[in-house]
Amino acid sequence: MARRKKSKVKKKPKGLQELSGYTVGQYVYALSYPNQVIIRGKIDALFKTEEHEFMEIIDDIGTGYRAALLSDVIDKPTSKHINAANSKIAAKMRKHEREQDAKKAKIKAKG
Repeated sequence: MARRKKSKVKKKPKGLQELSGYTVGQYVYALSYPNQVIIRGKIDALFKTEEHEFMEIIDDIGTGYRAALLSDVIDKPTSKHINAANSKIAAKMRKHEREQDAKKAKIKAKG
């Protein structure tokens, strides 16, 4: 018996597609909400409440979804902002290397 062709279900995009000059898929630097830590990445969704306008970002630095206010977006990131983001990524890479070296040493000690 022949297999049935699977029908793909199209997902509705969540939130708004454009808000206050920002669009979904745009790459931005911002300060996360509520702890004001620098984040950068692509906008995944835009939301508007009675009090604030939010965006959800897929964060390159922390590898996850983060929320930020549209008022906290850094339109023209300075070298200070860029260097802060890059140093956080470099620190994560060094930590990952140390963990991998520790695993290799543990395996070597067993064998």
